[in-house]
Amino acid sequence: LHHCLSMSIACGENTNRRFAIRDSLMYLNANFLLNLLCPDDGKVNIYTHFVHANYKTRDPSCPFNLSFGSYMKDKFGSDYYNIAVLTGEGNLRTSYNDSLNLNRTLEIPPMNSLEDLFMQTNEELCFITISMLPTQLMYIRCIGAVYQENQFIVIAPASRMDAAIFVRRSKSYDLL
Repeated sequence: LHHCLSMSIACGENTNRRFAIRDSLMYLNANFLLNLLCPDDGKVNIYTHFVHANYKTRDPSCPFNLSFGSYMKDKFGSDYYNIAVLTGEGNLRTSYNDSLNLNRTLEIPPMNSLEDLFMQTNEELCFITISMLPTQLMYIRCIGAVYQENQFIVIAPASRMDAAIFVRRSKSYDLL
């Protein structure tokens, strides 16, 4: 905790700077914890938003803001494995402006998005590896901590993940 707080304090109070270096701090903190708590031959699962876990950037429109996953891939090579979790329909809990814990409906996946392709299979749950992922640019759902109307971004899925888990319908739960 001391290490993480020290890193945060060292970043300063400038919101734009903190946002720009967020993923590099995530990497430094994860690396610190891995070195502290894990044996060299250990395996660790890290659960984070796909935008952070993917191998490229946090935002395709900002190619120089590398993602947490790009740092992890550089360090661990093929020992870092990214599995995206996708959903076709349902709802989510989110925030917007000053409102917290809003229940919102997921946008219908656009034609030829990765989620749309999965929806065409009629599977409730499935797993697919990189060898079966499309290599071309396509839409993929990307919802962060704050609700947004346009829930999809354009990426080349095979260049940002090793596999995907698809859940046909998500259901949000009431927070305590």
